[in-house]
Amino acid sequence: QLLVTIFLGLVVGAIFFGVTNDGKGLQNRIGAMFFMTTNQCFSSISAIELFVVEKKIFIHEYISGYYRISAYFFSKLLADLIPMRTLPSIIFTCIVYFMLGLKPTVEAFFIMMFTLMM
Repeated sequence: QLLVTIFLGLVVGAIFFGVTNDGKGLQNRIGAMFFMTTNQCFSSISAIELFVVEKKIFIHEYISGYYRISAYFFSKLLADLIPMRTLPSIIFTCIVYFMLGLKPTVEAFFIMMFTLMM
């Protein structure tokens, strides 16, 4: 999944590389941000499926007393959310943000990253 994220980030960055600061450039930047946002939204949909698929197993193991709900939630958070959702989002943002030539400040970069991760 990381390789796909890197490849997609490079493709998007190459498409929108060297965008000018005129009206067309603004429209292209908005289009790039729209694509980045929808890409991150659709990649997060698979996380919902994960809970639906494991629902029966979780209920059985919870009723059997193997673990508490909080243990299951934190294990999914550490095993799935961080490496499979957050890390690719950070990598994608790092690649595309700087290839697009967006505002080169730390605050703007982290606002963009936070926006895409939400």
